[in-house]
Amino acid sequence: MPSGGSARPSDEGWSRPPRCGCRSDADRLAKVARAEMKITHRLGRTPTERELAEETGHEPAKLLTSLIDGLAPWQALIMRLRFGLDGYAPHTPRQIAGQMGLTPYWVRQLNKESVSR
Repeated sequence: MPSGGSARPSDEGWSRPPRCGCRSDADRLAKVARAEMKITHRLGRTPTERELAEETGHEPAKLLTSLIDGLAPWQALIMRLRFGLDGYAPHTPRQIAGQMGLTPYWVRQLNKESVSR
């Protein structure tokens, strides 16, 4: 790489947090995400926190809130909007995309990446 230049734009402020070795939290988060998709498909709407709790056996809001604190700020916002955390109402990927200037596909990909951490 030439001196004074960089191979790509700076990611300052958007760096990925270190991965924690806590697979059980990641597994529970993935279980909540799968349940959310399953219920959405079955009911044709975003599930309530109570429906997610019944499906997974966890309190999703508490689990998600604790896990999203380790995400990049934009990923954390997408998770808060998607699952209706911290005072936000639950949003669909299309609604989030419209608010953030992204495509619904990209919102789903970011949500999937956040869940897989």
